[in-house]
Amino acid sequence: SLQSLHANSYFPLSEQFINQSDPAYCGITTLCMICNAMCIDPNIRWKGGWRWFGDEDFMLDLCCLEKERVKRVGVCMEEFVMLGRCHGVRIDMKRPDTFCNGSSSGGDNGTRE
Repeated sequence: SLQSLHANSYFPLSEQFINQSDPAYCGITTLCMICNAMCIDPNIRWKGGWRWFGDEDFMLDLCCLEKERVKRVGVCMEEFVMLGRCHGVRIDMKRPDTFCNGSSSGGDNGTRE
């Protein structure tokens, strides 16, 4: 991966690693790491002079997701995209057309037989 330059995106992300504060916050914490790795300005101070995505609650404070619901069930992919866009991330979500076994994903809500 290093020789073929496929690991280039790993290093900025690894420098921004943070632990999630709640089990259901895996998506929110991931988004914090992504925003920091991409040097996106949160337009608010985190600590001292640092302008940083420092915790998950900050992510939720500026958007229309209820903290208590997110703590219970987490976020779905569409909410993750909406939250990212709310914080200035340009996201183009793509879903696979078929599953690994070749069956169509259309209309079956993503379930496998």
